[in-house]
Amino acid sequence: MGSFLTWLAEDPGTRWLLVFWIGASWVLYVYGGYPALLWLLSTLFGRRNPPPPPSESALPTLSMVVAAFNEVNVLDEKVRNCRCLDYPQERIDFLIGLDGSTDGSAAVACQAAAGDTRFRIFDFPVRRGKVEVLNRIVPETRGEIVLFSDANTLYEPGAVRLMVAEFSDPRVGAVCGRLILESPGATSCQEEGLYWRYETLLKLWESRLGSMVSVNGQIFAVRRGLLQPLSPDTLNEDQLRGEQILARGYDIRFEPRAVAREPVSTLAGEVGRHVRIGAGNFQSLGRVWPFRLLHRPFIWLAYLSHKVGRWTTPVALLLMLLGSATAAWRDNPLGRYLLIIQTAAYTAAALGHLLPVLRRFRLLRLWHYFVLTNIAQVRGLIQLLLGRASVTWTRAIDIEAADKRR
Repeated sequence: MGSFLTWLAEDPGTRWLLVFWIGASWVLYVYGGYPALLWLLSTLFGRRNPPPPPSESALPTLSMVVAAFNEVNVLDEKVRNCRCLDYPQERIDFLIGLDGSTDGSAAVACQAAAGDTRFRIFDFPVRRGKVEVLNRIVPETRGEIVLFSDANTLYEPGAVRLMVAEFSDPRVGAVCGRLILESPGATSCQEEGLYWRYETLLKLWESRLGSMVSVNGQIFAVRRGLLQPLSPDTLNEDQLRGEQILARGYDIRFEPRAVAREPVSTLAGEVGRHVRIGAGNFQSLGRVWPFRLLHRPFIWLAYLSHKVGRWTTPVALLLMLLGSATAAWRDNPLGRYLLIIQTAAYTAAALGHLLPVLRRFRLLRLWHYFVLTNIAQVRGLIQLLLGRASVTWTRAIDIEAADKRR
């Protein structure tokens, strides 16, 4: 050991290569090692059989809540989709909160729900953000289970019935369904859809081992007794709710047969959404510190690997670049090769960004998206630290329009 340390001291280039390997090992573990470990453990020890569906008389009462801002184009379809759900009418109701909408959303929602007493429309005249809307309408719910959804998320008819079956286990505090992102046009961000399929596999494997640590806010059901008001400045309310449920000792299950669909936006819109999510991720990390999960070893490992690992990937990438660049400056041959490879890779991502035609190559398209989303994480953290992260959400399509105006 002593000779090894002496060798490192005498060879600063090699010492800096260790910085590169630390960063590279973290990236490889987060995106390769952890998924492989999950797959192996879930294959060997995971729960396979879903719980049997409850009888009609045993179905819990359920309230769906939707917070919306300027969603006039989708609210009519959303209400019709709610009406098509396969669930006893006397056991389900719907609450739609409009956050200072200026596009006539309230009139469309009321007209679509006319004659159906299960719908309640809350038209708040002043825009205060999604969390404030939810804080005001969740206490008005009547169901034993509260289902959070988005205005542009459409459920398959049997999704809700499949989700509530998981609540037969008293250890389960929340259940997520499977969100499928669809590409409605040629300009849709197909990379986000590919990434989401990868993310869905992680959720499935974690759930088979007991509990997932990442939730889909578009199809997310929670026991009403576990809900509490969130601070109005909360950015990612679904992620924070999930972390609070885990910290209280409850599990979050994934029901892949409960399907909801949502259109994916363009590349610019999705990257802008990742900036906001990045800010909210770091905010939630400060509010539910991982040490609160230490009493649950698997949850703690999954949270660090799946969530914190993603959020710290930009740091690992920076360590890789810094370590190889300094090793190259110290005349280390391997350091020079590693620096050349990274420089070429980031140059390719930049060219793919400037020349969209190059993104026809699948590998370049995915690498370009990986770089952009990690940059978005950094931008989100900067916005949070500077106090510029807004609690009023912007639709991905509006983010894209704003980018075009710049």
